[in-house]
Amino acid sequence: MSKSSFAVLPVPAFAAILAFFAFAPSAQAQYCADTCRSWSSCDEECEICTREGIDGCIASRASTCGQDGQCGGCGVSSSRTATEQHKYGPQDGGATYCIGRQYWYGYTNRSQYQRYTTEVCTVNYQTTTCSNGTSTEQEVSRSCQYGDCYQFTNGACQGGDVWETFAINGRECYF
Repeated sequence: MSKSSFAVLPVPAFAAILAFFAFAPSAQAQYCADTCRSWSSCDEECEICTREGIDGCIASRASTCGQDGQCGGCGVSSSRTATEQHKYGPQDGGATYCIGRQYWYGYTNRSQYQRYTTEVCTVNYQTTTCSNGTSTEQEVSRSCQYGDCYQFTNGACQGGDVWETFAINGRECYF
C-alpha cells in the first residue's frame, strides 16, 4: 500500500502551503478612471484610490461609475480603417490596345489589353457604443485616388488594336 503524498509532509510544511493559498493576493482592482467610459453602466462597480504609494495605490474605496466616473451616455468605443478597391470599365467603348511587356532579360512581348478606370479609397469608421447596449458604426472620412489600369484580354495583338509605346509593367489591373 502506498501512502498519500500529503501524509509524509511535516506539519509545519503543510501549514506553510495552506497559509500561502489562504493569503494569496487578490485580483487587480478596477479603478474608476480606467474602467468607466461614457457608455458604461452607472451601476458598474469600480474603486477609487485614496492613498498612493511609491509603487501605486496602497489604499482604495469601493465606488461605482455613477459616483466617480463616466457613465450613462454614448461614446466612441473603437475605430477601424478599410481599403476599398473598384475597377470600372472597360473604358474607351471596349477598345483594345497592343501593349508590350518588358522582361528583365530585355525581351518585349506584345499582348492585347483593355483599359479600366480604378478607384482606391481609404475609409475610416468609428463605432459609437451607448450604455443601453446599442452600437452603431459610421463612416467618418474617405480619401480616394483615381487612375487607370490595363486588363489582359488576349495573348496576340489584333489588326484593329491601338499600338501603345509604353510598357505594361506596373500598370496591370490587380483587382
